[in-house]
Amino acid sequence: MSITDFVQILHIITYRMEKRHAKIKKRKNSLLYTPVGISFLAIALIYIAYSSFGVFAKWKGAHAKLIDAQDAYSATAARYDAISNDLRALSTDRGKEEIVREKFNVVKAGEGVVVLPSSGTMEEEAVAPLPKEKKSFWAFLKGVFRKDESGK
Repeated sequence: MSITDFVQILHIITYRMEKRHAKIKKRKNSLLYTPVGISFLAIALIYIAYSSFGVFAKWKGAHAKLIDAQDAYSATAARYDAISNDLRALSTDRGKEEIVREKFNVVKAGEGVVVLPSSGTMEEEAVAPLPKEKKSFWAFLKGVFRKDESGK
């Protein structure tokens, strides 16, 4: 085998490899850049974006539920502390006496109870208007045509 034969074989092999490589490259490029390929990529991109927004919405809802659960836990913990304090107070005689005095307005013999008015004066509370009665339409019509007792 001579050098020229060897060179010719190398040329044939490289030519076939280049031809195969070009064919594969052309197949890849032609598939991605066709309208069908671009449409498929666009649809895939829209689907991914829609899915990510859905995940974000679910996360937002879960985060709101977490905050609600934390608030409920805080309220429950505060109530537990208050009940624990009340139980500790009820375990002593003085605590029992205090609770009975508050709930039932009970006093010991020889003691008196002083009741203080709340924020307003007595006159303001006494002059408070009475709520109006809700009348049906028929009762309203009867009242319009009824004579007053004063004779007007």
